[in-house]
Amino acid sequence: MTSWMTHRLMVLGMSLLTVCIIFVNRLAIVSRGGGYPQCGNETLIEGLIKTQKAPRTIGTHECSAVRERDSSYSWIGDTWIPPTGVPRFTPNDMRNVLQRENTLFVGDSTARQDYFTMYNLMNVIDDDDDDSRDITYEQLDHGINVNKNAKVENCTLRDGPLSSMLSVCRHVPLSKLKSDPLTARPIQSIHNSTQSDPIGGAFDLTTNPEPYSCFTSISDFVNETTFASFYSIVIFSLGIWEVVKEDACQNSGIEGLSHSLSLLQEFSERTNTTIVWKTHGGSSREDKKQQNLTRSIQRRARKWFETHQPRNMILVEFGTQVAPRTYGDNRISGDSYNHFGADARTLSLQMITDAIYKQKCKQLDQGSD
Repeated sequence: MTSWMTHRLMVLGMSLLTVCIIFVNRLAIVSRGGGYPQCGNETLIEGLIKTQKAPRTIGTHECSAVRERDSSYSWIGDTWIPPTGVPRFTPNDMRNVLQRENTLFVGDSTARQDYFTMYNLMNVIDDDDDDSRDITYEQLDHGINVNKNAKVENCTLRDGPLSSMLSVCRHVPLSKLKSDPLTARPIQSIHNSTQSDPIGGAFDLTTNPEPYSCFTSISDFVNETTFASFYSIVIFSLGIWEVVKEDACQNSGIEGLSHSLSLLQEFSERTNTTIVWKTHGGSSREDKKQQNLTRSIQRRARKWFETHQPRNMILVEFGTQVAPRTYGDNRISGDSYNHFGADARTLSLQMITDAIYKQKCKQLDQGSD
């Protein structure tokens, strides 16, 4: 065989191998499973097959797309726009991320309204419905003030002392997505069963007027062993009282925030609980001094998280992102001076869901190391 012909065959062989490798890579990118397609002489690309990792997904979103990205939302009128690379999470995404978790909302009346808005979103659709169906303001606002002034709903789904400590207790409806790596595991059910429940995880609320409206109350929470033994995700929404009711909160303010976050860090590491800390948006009646205090609390929370890098805690900077729709004529007003309307509350829930998704992806990465 001439050297010219040998050279042509070598070039042809390398070209075929290159096409084969590209084909394998592309299939691997979209594959959820562990197997890779065979292509010709597999021993030639064995190293590639061993080092290539199948993508890790939570729901319909790949973890590679959520690890590091911009977190600044923008606004068109009263409609929030996610940053580039951040998906707009659907009601089914919310169900999927929480269906195998026991979740607790803690805080003041903003926690209550976030809780019921999220519950409404997760329940307004059926498994066979499209997530893009019309969801009305009436549906989003349904029940957001349940138990506000008088106890009209009791917690009958939880046993023992936990029942009396909750404002409301319900369950997450099961998502139609069943096979995700972090949501397809058994939950710690209300009966401490090791089997998967036919319903989703606990979705509970403990809120104002007492005991969790001020930063100083966090010490009571971390010392309550009942919470630690049951909930896997705890979402905090409070801070407005520190500005508009300083005396009631003993003027704990910024220093009280730092101390509370440190207590939660120790709690989260000791119990392996995921803590979501959401910064508050200001009241429509804040004067300039109060507005500055609100911003100072938001900045202190960001600085604390940057300094401490807590392993099981997530900061949701709702207060910063809703700032353009907080004061004056641009405010998305709710049913009181301290509350936001549904357009702002859905932003809060979008950011909370995004934060939990990213935390789950982080856990997936740590489990694969």
